[in-house]
Amino acid sequence: MIATVPVAGDPAGIAAGPFGARVYVANFSPSNVSVIDAATNTVTATVTAGNGVSAVATGAIGAPVYVANGNDNTVSAINPLSYATVATVPVGESPDSIAISRNTGRVYVTNTNSNTVSVISPITRKVIAAINVGNGPIAVATQPQ
Repeated sequence: MIATVPVAGDPAGIAAGPFGARVYVANFSPSNVSVIDAATNTVTATVTAGNGVSAVATGAIGAPVYVANGNDNTVSAINPLSYATVATVPVGESPDSIAISRNTGRVYVTNTNSNTVSVISPITRKVIAAINVGNGPIAVATQPQ
């Protein structure tokens, strides 16, 4: 272990930004995201998100950080430089995990109570597909083609 960094809440998910310079921690309660500078191991920002933040995912440099808001049935897109929420996207019931395709930038979100995976366009920041899957999906991953 290199360091323990206290965050503002109950950590539910974690993702490293491009090149590992920043680390984003999804805090279920009080529904925010802690931004950690990986070089100094300090929290540099705390970003308010929707209710019940359960997961966080990062994409390419400059692309938004996406956060699943499990109690709101939404996904927040957060600008990684200003930390402003640039979009709130309605998805299925109880979004639980997120993955971003490195090839297309598409965002995949499991919706545990809808038994679906929502696909969000990185351009329009809207759901472009809802894929029916088995009961209670709780994890999703992507890989390069």
